[in-house]
Amino acid sequence: MAEIIGKIGRESDGYRVVFEIDSRFSRREIWRAISDRTALASWLGKFSHDLAKGTAFTVEYLNDNDYRIEGEVLENSTLRTLDYTWKFGDYPASNVRFDLENGLISGTRVRLTVSGLDNADVVRAAATWHAQLEFLRSRLNHAEVPAYALRFRRDELVEPYRLQVERLGSEPDATNTVTPSRPARNNPMVSVLHSHAYLA
Repeated sequence: MAEIIGKIGRESDGYRVVFEIDSRFSRREIWRAISDRTALASWLGKFSHDLAKGTAFTVEYLNDNDYRIEGEVLENSTLRTLDYTWKFGDYPASNVRFDLENGLISGTRVRLTVSGLDNADVVRAAATWHAQLEFLRSRLNHAEVPAYALRFRRDELVEPYRLQVERLGSEPDATNTVTPSRPARNNPMVSVLHSHAYLA
C-alpha cells in the first residue's frame, strides 16, 4: 500500500496536487464513500444535494467553524469518475476529480486530482485534502472522525507541501496562511507526515 502523499505540480494557470493511493477496498465501497451524501457526511461534510451531473451544491464542514463550500458536479461516471468544482471562502474555485480503477492485484487504485490552485492556495489545499483522505480512510475502516481534527492535522501537513512548492521554484504568497492556527507553520515541534496514512 502506498502512503498518502500528494505531489504538487505546475499547470498553465497555477498548480495542481495529485494523490494516488492503492486501497484494499472495492471500487463499490470507495465510490459510495465519495459520492453518497450520507457517507460523505461522516468524513468530508454535509452536502446539500446528491452529486448528479450538472447539480450545484453546498457543503458544510464537520467542524465547529462556519466553513461553507460551493460547487457544481461536472462529471459523475458511476464507479469510475467524480469531478466537481470546489469554491472555499475567498479562494478561487478549484477542480476536484476522483478517478477509480481496479488495483493491479485486487482492491482499487484511487487518484484524486485537485487543480486550478493559485500560489496563495496550493499549500493549504494540498494539506487539507491530504487530511481529508486520511479521514476517508478512517471512515472506510469504520473509525470515528473527530470533527475538530481537520485543522490540526492540516497544520501538521503544511510544511512538507510548502517545501514542495519551494522546490518548484516559487515561494507561496505570504497570504497563504493556515488560519486559525498560523503559528503552527513555523513551529519546529510540529511533526509532519509522522504516520503512514493508508486507504486500507
